[in-house]
Amino acid sequence: MAPQTGQLISSAKLAAPNVSIFRSGDIRGRYPDQVSESMAFALGCFLSERLGARASVALARDTRASGGSLFEALVSGLSGSGHQLIDLGVVPKEVASYALIKEIADLAVVVTASHHPAGMNGFKILEQPGTSKPQGDVIQAFSHWLPYFDKRDQARTSEAAMPLDLSDQYADWLIAQLPLPEVVSPLLVCGLGGTADSVADPLIKKLGWKVTKNQWIRGVLPEEGPDPRLPGNRQLIQSAIAEADANWAVAWDGDCDRCVFFDRAGHEIATPYLNQILIESLPVTPSLLCVTDGRSVFNAETALARRGGHLQVVESGSVWVRRAMMASGAAYGMESSSHHYFSELSGFDSGFLTFLKTVSALERWGGDVEVARDACREDARCLAEMTIIDLSVDQAVDCLEKGFGRFRQRGSGTSSQVVFSEADDWRVSLQASKTESALRVNVETKNPLRSIEALGEEFLASMGVAMAKAAAPSERRLSRHALIAL
Repeated sequence: MAPQTGQLISSAKLAAPNVSIFRSGDIRGRYPDQVSESMAFALGCFLSERLGARASVALARDTRASGGSLFEALVSGLSGSGHQLIDLGVVPKEVASYALIKEIADLAVVVTASHHPAGMNGFKILEQPGTSKPQGDVIQAFSHWLPYFDKRDQARTSEAAMPLDLSDQYADWLIAQLPLPEVVSPLLVCGLGGTADSVADPLIKKLGWKVTKNQWIRGVLPEEGPDPRLPGNRQLIQSAIAEADANWAVAWDGDCDRCVFFDRAGHEIATPYLNQILIESLPVTPSLLCVTDGRSVFNAETALARRGGHLQVVESGSVWVRRAMMASGAAYGMESSSHHYFSELSGFDSGFLTFLKTVSALERWGGDVEVARDACREDARCLAEMTIIDLSVDQAVDCLEKGFGRFRQRGSGTSSQVVFSEADDWRVSLQASKTESALRVNVETKNPLRSIEALGEEFLASMGVAMAKAAAPSERRLSRHALIAL
């Protein structure tokens, strides 16, 4: 049965018919009706014209079945204009980022739909750090150009892209960025969709760590999409942890820019806690600055306050986080969607740098992710991000005005976000989804005596949300209304 308006549901079940496939950070849609070989060819033609003078273009893709033909069509569109085309192969998106910061390429395009289901695909366009034409501007320019494109007038002689395997080199670069332990506690690594293996395999071999691999088959994407945070994938990871007798697990999504950790019981380590763990490992400097999308801030603020640093809140989305990092010289950027951005990679996000930095940071807590998480919970606690379909920020605020209007904060840091909070006690943020016709709700508290589940229920009830029953009522951390205290 289709969900009703205002119902709290799993994001895996959402459709977004009214959301454009052209987003600030990428292009993504259903294959082949929204994203097709014709579009890939047109994108190649557009980028070829936009580049003008001879340039080097790095191309990569994830393991989706449609990726091969889209890749070839993209190459065909880029051909014939004198540009050097580099085929990085099936690799994580961050390998393309690495090609840019090492000036191997002037532009990179990755054929991927990231964490979305196998029936979708798309493109991520990455430009050199410091470019005057940010990523989002390129995509919007293409969306305006595409309706006037006539492929019959754009003859192309397809050229072969030059193969270049950077995986081993990139693994060496990752290891050189920070001190790492010689041994880690029993660890399960999950490469949803198989793209992770090209970097994870050489990386783990070089480090000499003994790990158990799971879901490592190339091209076999989970039915609901290669997102570690989705319910079905969490259950698979939970079972794999138990079978391997692992103390913890790490999982990456389809293009590996989303990195998620789990404890020995298979419970997700909430992103705000991971943000705090990573901030705690940053060197203390007079100008220490981090960037966040502002959906959850208490843990990051607390960690930065202890280190004399500051937190800058920007619009949600990779374009805005990275743009702010480049402009401010921030050391670290974070999104609630498990994306992490680093100055070492010129502000690009990286699932593998997140993995290694977390392993290194955990040495402070004896290498135990659960001990580290419990320490973070003493500073602030959070609920798992909630998704409410077909409810706008304005509609939600109208509902909340009577009971919570006095707690609404002005100047929250982003134009599309509304925040309700009471001093340093609790905070609730409302953010329109950039990918779905839905509202994201985040709840956090610094008060150890406050029931965060009760706070979440009060807000949802005030918004008139029909709260779904827990999908797995036997899980000890789920309330009867599926509010998950992480």
